[in-house]
Amino acid sequence: MPISIISQDPGVMSRIAPWHWQPGMLPDRTAPEWRMDEFRDHFFEAFE
Repeated sequence: MPISIISQDPGVMSRIAPWHWQPGMLPDRTAPEWRMDEFRDHFFEAFE
């Protein structure tokens, strides 16, 4: 399931930069795949 994070705040984008997501609405075939619990952990680490 693709997830999009949309923000005008450059700080938000810098916090998720280590995730290595690419710009755009559709992920390419090399995009990382995480289970939902893994995504939750990454999200909480980035924004706690």
